Amino acid sequence: MELKLNQKMKQNYFLKKWSILSLLLTLFVGNAMAQTQIPPENAPLIKMTVAKNKKVFVKFAANKDNTLIWLNNGGDGFQQVTINSTMGASQSFTSTSGAMYVYGNVTKMDCSKQFAKITAIDASKSKLIEEITAEKCHLAALDLLANTNIKKLKCGYNNITSLKLAPNSELQEIDLNSNKELAEVNFSDQTKLEKVSVNECRALTTMVFKNNPALKFLYMNGTGMQKLDISALSALEQFGGYGSKLMAAKFPENAKNLSVVSLQSNLLDACALDDIFRALPTMKATEPNLGIEDNKGTATCNTKIAKDKGWIPDAEGDGTGCATPIVPPADAPVITLTVASNLDIKVKLAAKRDNTKIWVKEGNAEFKEKIINSFLEPGDAPVYKAIDATTIQFYGDITQIECKFNGKRFNAVDLSKNPLLEVVDVSHNALETLDLTANAKLKVLKSGLNILKAVKFAANSDLEEVELNDNISLAAIDLSAQSKLNTLNVSGCQALSTLKYEMSDAIQWLDVSETNLQKLDVEYLSVLLNLNAHHAKLTALKLPRSFAKLDAVNVSNNSLDACELNKLYRTLPTVKHSTNRLVINGNPETTISYTKIATDKGWKVDVEGDGTGCENPTSIEATEAAGISIDYNAATRKVTVSRTKANAKVLVYATNGTKIADARTNAEGACTIALDNAANGCYILVVNGVNRSFVVK
Repeated sequence: MELKLNQKMKQNYFLKKWSILSLLLTLFVGNAMAQTQIPPENAPLIKMTVAKNKKVFVKFAANKDNTLIWLNNGGDGFQQVTINSTMGASQSFTSTSGAMYVYGNVTKMDCSKQFAKITAIDASKSKLIEEITAEKCHLAALDLLANTNIKKLKCGYNNITSLKLAPNSELQEIDLNSNKELAEVNFSDQTKLEKVSVNECRALTTMVFKNNPALKFLYMNGTGMQKLDISALSALEQFGGYGSKLMAAKFPENAKNLSVVSLQSNLLDACALDDIFRALPTMKATEPNLGIEDNKGTATCNTKIAKDKGWIPDAEGDGTGCATPIVPPADAPVITLTVASNLDIKVKLAAKRDNTKIWVKEGNAEFKEKIINSFLEPGDAPVYKAIDATTIQFYGDITQIECKFNGKRFNAVDLSKNPLLEVVDVSHNALETLDLTANAKLKVLKSGLNILKAVKFAANSDLEEVELNDNISLAAIDLSAQSKLNTLNVSGCQALSTLKYEMSDAIQWLDVSETNLQKLDVEYLSVLLNLNAHHAKLTALKLPRSFAKLDAVNVSNNSLDACELNKLYRTLPTVKHSTNRLVINGNPETTISYTKIATDKGWKVDVEGDGTGCENPTSIEATEAAGISIDYNAATRKVTVSRTKANAKVLVYATNGTKIADARTNAEGACTIALDNAANGCYILVVNGVNRSFVVK
C-alpha cells in the first residue's frame, strides 16, 4: 500500500513538473511571436515629434476595417493595433525619445487638442494619407508636397508659418483658422479645392489663387489681407471677409452662383465697393446677402448697382463717393496696335456717324473717352502713346483708321475684333503680317511700304481698293474671292511671284510693276482702264479678246517677245486721241514687234517696231479666243487646249501660213499637241473659228 502510494505521489510530482515546463515553453514561444510582430519593410510611415514622457492621444482610420498598423515610441518594440474605416477610440502612447512612428496603411489621423505635446508631423512617407486633423497643437510648419492624395486638412489653432501643398493634389477642403503667424499661402493648381478657411489669420497678407476651378467657399474673416484678387474663381458661391483690412478686391465677373458676400468692417472706399458691385452676378435675394457695413465708403458707395442685380445690402450708399469709371461696353469692337512703349504713334479715326463716342486705352493708362466723326480728323494726326506697355487699344464703332508713317514704332495690328471697319490705312510702318479674315465689310486697304510677308483676306468681302506696294518680301497674294475689287497696286513687291484675282473682273486699275511675276493673266479684265507692269519679269500675257476702255499701258522692261507684244496690240481699243500712251521699251523684241497695229488704233507708242518679229499668218485673223484656254509648256514643248467644245478641230499654223498640226478635242473639250520638231518661233492655234498666238522657244 505504501509502495502504491509512493508511486502515485511520484506520478503527481512528474505531472506537476511537466505542466510547469509546458507553461514556461508556451510563455517563451508567445514572447518570441510578439517580438516578430513588426511592420513590413516598405510600410507607409508617419512621424510625429512629441513631448517626452507625456501621454499623447491620436485617432487613426484606414480604407477598410481590420487594418493592422504598428506604433513605435522611439524604443525597440512595436505595438500592433487594429483600426477600421471610421475613427475609433484614441490610441495613447508615451515617448521617452520625443518621437512617435506610425507604420501602416493609415488614411486618416486626428491628433487634435494635444497642444504642446505635438509640435511636428511628417507624412512625406505616407502617400496614402487622405485626411489630417491636427487642430490646437503646436505645429509650426507643414510640408505636404509628397501627399498628392490628401483630401482634407484641418490644422487650425496652431503656430503654422509655412505650408507647402502638392500641385494638382486631391485636396478638397483646408482649414487654417487662427494660425496667427501665417503670412502667406499659395493655393495655385489645387484644381479640386472646394473650401478654404483662413479666419483669424491676422498676419496673413498674401493669398494666391490660380487654377482653382472648383473653389466654392472662401472664408477669410479677420485676416491682414489688404488686397485680394479672386477674379479667376468662377465657381465661387460664398465669400466671407469681414473684419479684415481690405482696401481693394477683384471679384470674379463670371461667378454665376455667387450668393453671399460678407465685407463688413474693412477699409474699402466707395470706388472699391462699386467695383465689387459691378462684378456681382444677377440673382434674386430674399434677405440681406451683401455685407458692407463699417467700411470707409459704405455711406457713399453706389449700392444701386448691386440692388439692380437683385442683391440686398445690409447698408445703403447714396452713390456720391466715386465717379463712374470710364470703361467701354463689354461688347464694344476693339482695334489693338502693337507699338513701341512710350513713343508717339500717329492715328486718325472715323465712324459711320458724327459725334460717335469711343474709348482709348494707352498702355497701362486708364481709359479715356473721345468723340470722332464720320470723316478723319483734318490736319496733323493725333498722337497716342503706349504708357509703360506695348499696346494701344481703340474701342467703339470705328469704321476708318489711318495709322501711317510710324515706321518701326508700329509693328503689329489686330483688327479681328472690329468687323465694322471699312477703310484701313496702315502704310509706311513695320507690319509683318496682316489678318483681315474677320473684316468682311472692308472696302479700302492701304498697307504699302511695310515689311509684310503674309496677308489674309475675308472671302467675298466688300473690298474695292487694295494697295500693297513696296512690301519687298511678299511672295504671294490671294484675292481670288474678291468680286468687287476695282483697284489693285502691288508694285515694288519684288518677291511677288503668285497673284490671284480670279473673281475680280471689275478691276480698272492694275499695277504689278517691279514684281517677280512671269505671267500676267488679265483675260477677264475687259473693263481695265490702266495697266502698269513695267520692270517685272513678264514673258507671257493672257489677254481678253479685246479691252473696251483701256487708255494707258506700260509693259516696259519685261521679257515679252514680238508675238506677245502683238497680242497686246490687237486687244487695244480704238481711241480718238493720240494722247493714249503705250510704253513698251526695254522688251527684247520691241523693235521687231508690229506696233502699227496699235498706232492704227490711235495709240502713241514710245518705240516703233517694224513687224518682222512675228508676222501674221496669211488668211488667219489674229483674234483671241474668249473662254477658251490655250497654254504652251516650254519644258515639254506641248500646247494644251481646254474649255472648248468636244470633237472640235484644232489647227496649228506657222506665221507664214503653213499648217504644222491638226487634231481634235476629246469629250471634255480638251487636247494636247506635241511640237517636238517645231522650230523656235511664233505660231497660231485655231479652234472653233478663233485663234491665239504662242511662242515656241
